[in-house]
Amino acid sequence: MEIESNFSDPVTLGLWYSAGRTIARNLDIPVLGRSTDLSLWGTIKPISSFVISPELSYAHMDYPDGTEIFEGYIFRTKFNYQFTRELMARLVMQYDDFDRNFDIEPLLSYKLNPFTIFYIGSTHAYEKFDHHDGLTQIQQQFFLKLQYLVGL
Repeated sequence: MEIESNFSDPVTLGLWYSAGRTIARNLDIPVLGRSTDLSLWGTIKPISSFVISPELSYAHMDYPDGTEIFEGYIFRTKFNYQFTRELMARLVMQYDDFDRNFDIEPLLSYKLNPFTIFYIGSTHAYEKFDHHDGLTQIQQQFFLKLQYLVGL
């Protein structure tokens, strides 16, 4: 079942729900279990150049006897800000309850012309461990990219 509402330009909302029998493929021996999946998403535009896009995805699965195979959620929010036609900033933040990871991915892009875009960004991954409070950084990456369309 899917429901989506576009009741106003600054706010759109959506919901997706599914329940039934599904194969658990992540097990050593796949099994047919009962699953429930739910996704909620939206788009919020406080001003025309700034867009916030939150999304929550929940999944639960049980063995046929009712014992749990897995349960968790992923919460992701994307922020886009268009400074000018050429300059855009994006920030993606995501928490994965299954792996207990938190990711932050900032990106800045500059469109030199319609065929050339320059990107600079990074990814930062954090994990929550049981034996201490807070998050521990487990990965960090920085990158530059120049995208150029070559006509042949």
